[in-house]
Amino acid sequence: MYVEKTSVHGRKSFAITGLSDFRSSTFEVREQGRDGFRIWKGPMTFDSSTMLKTIMNSKAKPFQVNSVWHPVWTSGLVVAAFLAGGTVQDASAETHQVRDRGTTLVEAESYLAVSEVPPKIEPSERCSGNSNLEYFWANSWFELEIETPRMLNYRMSLRAASDKGTQIEVQRVDGAGKAISLATIDVPGSGSYTDYQTTRDVAVSLPSGLHRLRFENVSQGVNVDYITFSAGAIDDIVTVNPVATDGPDINPLKGFNTGWWRNENYASVGFQYIEWGKLEPQDDLFDWDYVEKEVLAREGTRGRHMILQFVVDWDYREPVDSNYLGPAWLREMVGEVSGIADPKDSKSRQMRATPYNDPVFIEEAIEAIGALCDHYKDDPRTFVIQVGVLGFWGEWHTFPREDWSPTASTKQVILNTYLNDIGKDGLTQVRYPDDPICFPRKGMGYTNGTATLSDHGYEFGDAIERRKLWKNGPVGGEWPPNVELNLWERFFQTDEGERFIRTARYSTLLPPEPKEIAEKLPSWNQDRQFMKMHRLMGYNFQATAVRHLVSADDSGLAHIEVDLHNTGIAPFYKKWSVQLAVLNAKTLNVVGLVETDTDLRLMGPGDSITLAGSCIATLDPREEYQIGLRILQTDADEFKASPWKLDARNVYVVLANDVKVMDGQWKESETPQEGWKLQGGWNMLGEIEFRLPNEPQSVEDDFFPLQGSFRP
Repeated sequence: MYVEKTSVHGRKSFAITGLSDFRSSTFEVREQGRDGFRIWKGPMTFDSSTMLKTIMNSKAKPFQVNSVWHPVWTSGLVVAAFLAGGTVQDASAETHQVRDRGTTLVEAESYLAVSEVPPKIEPSERCSGNSNLEYFWANSWFELEIETPRMLNYRMSLRAASDKGTQIEVQRVDGAGKAISLATIDVPGSGSYTDYQTTRDVAVSLPSGLHRLRFENVSQGVNVDYITFSAGAIDDIVTVNPVATDGPDINPLKGFNTGWWRNENYASVGFQYIEWGKLEPQDDLFDWDYVEKEVLAREGTRGRHMILQFVVDWDYREPVDSNYLGPAWLREMVGEVSGIADPKDSKSRQMRATPYNDPVFIEEAIEAIGALCDHYKDDPRTFVIQVGVLGFWGEWHTFPREDWSPTASTKQVILNTYLNDIGKDGLTQVRYPDDPICFPRKGMGYTNGTATLSDHGYEFGDAIERRKLWKNGPVGGEWPPNVELNLWERFFQTDEGERFIRTARYSTLLPPEPKEIAEKLPSWNQDRQFMKMHRLMGYNFQATAVRHLVSADDSGLAHIEVDLHNTGIAPFYKKWSVQLAVLNAKTLNVVGLVETDTDLRLMGPGDSITLAGSCIATLDPREEYQIGLRILQTDADEFKASPWKLDARNVYVVLANDVKVMDGQWKESETPQEGWKLQGGWNMLGEIEFRLPNEPQSVEDDFFPLQGSFRP
């Protein structure tokens, strides 16, 4: 079969071709314009319910066939193939702004999409806009895209004509294509398809933002003229503003961290070196038990997110025999460089290092880095894998023997290896923000080995802030050894330390042990000064407003909005889940859950977003309920064979608000084969109180017999 039509202006033509055997067919849609032909081909399996239709459409909208877009000419004829179960979508459909006061009218023919049996747009002087959706049959639907400025209750009605009468179900379609029923509109029979009537209002509650509303016909045919949205009272929105704080003492992926064998109860992050010689004792044979049982089992890291540094050489202050942390087989292959620390001073001590620019060393380093990243990049404990392996402590320098340093080309190869191997959402850190090799890249942060009030410390911070390097990855560092006493005083007993942290936007920092600070500074107050800086670092999420509506219909829809503000000095660098919920205040069970698609990595310091969602929450006015917000590590609440090797407190975020928090814990299912998952971790943002339907209400309230109020 072959169908071809040409527009009246002769500018474009469309053709649909196909085999005569409809049971197994292919077809082609061909567009001819000034730029030549555009063709889409595809196989079709036809059955008796499949049609090949030619539709006259005066508006000549762009259309979509099986998820492939095709524009059409500005006027004339549209030829399209409709498959069973397919849809036609209007690429030029406008988003209708629904006002929060008065009534908004939306023409039905300005649809975003229609179902597999598309109704025709019929000219009609009886209708608003002189047209309507004609012969809208049973089980077919159309969709509109609307945007509401705020969460609100609306009264919705249709102007429609149906011979025998029908019902139209109103649904809201989420980003995953799931339809949630909002209301059902009764269209009375009028004895004809030209006698239009306005239906009785139905109650619809909508959060703020973009919405895709579907209108699905339940039974008999109907023509639809327009839809109206009448805004309810602004008082229907119940708002609370949680009390702000400067943040909790413990939150994941931020603050003063620990390292090695140190175990500080304020720390959620631990730093550890991984020695190449122990990781790969034989060429291509990796000992992961060494990492798990010796390194990550240390108190400084156990149960925490980890920052890992891969090293092959220590520094010259150690005994010569302990300088080398690499495998013996590697030393045999590449040898070593050695000499006195200061060539001008014959009495300076001996030191040695690995020849980092040796091609064999580089090749083996690439393999080892790849193995390390492959093993730990998806481990839930991993926060950062630092760019290391070159230089003393993996820090890319061989001070004071700079003649042994890795070349720029060697550094580039090693850096590229880390960036390629940590994965698209992985994080790494380099040391030198002004090094041309270390230009900004996604996922790459920086770490300062001299994080104190020295010239280098300030230069590092200035470079981070001047070039906005904190936007791509987390900034960290450590307090260096042999620091003068006056620097201790300025850092830990004045606001200079706080300014230092703000300038470089540190997310983590390895400090001296608190007992060491207390020994040097007897008047030092850990809770007032140290912990203030600890809370300052990284992100701080604060709920500034919480709003809700509870629908009155049988669906039990709960609409929740939370304004979230990052009061911290840095972004949140991981993609974690953000959930809203309605919880039973007594049992703490979740009775309605909203999985938002929020990406907190997009929230820089000072940024705000509104979390919004709707959930089915069957609420009993005799019970008490709480609005909950949970930010948790992705998949922490999914069942797994065993709990992660992370303390439960380190997989969810506590807000910078004075609110109750439901403590999180790893809990095994009562069904053993399901396994373990995180329970709890909710920030409880306020209680919903209900007015019972038989309590006095105003005329305005009568339309929504079950209303909620909110108290913190």
